Amino acid sequence: PGHEKFIIRGDVLFRRTPSILNSPKDLEAFQLYQDARIVEANGDAMGAMAMFRRVRRLSEGVADIYQL
Repeated sequence: PGHEKFIIRGDVLFRRTPSILNSPKDLEAFQLYQDARIVEANGDAMGAMAMFRRVRRLSEGVADIYQL
């Protein structure tokens, strides 16, 4: 009572120049990675694991970044 609490937030956004991992296969692998995370969060670990393996086959670079 009688006091105020302030929360300060700062976000830093950047664009990598030159860009990396932007081939069609890399972009497909990134989307598949995001989809696999959702499948995993919904409790289907085996389905997610198969999707993560497909990410590795599509793009080793994307797989390396996400340590797959």
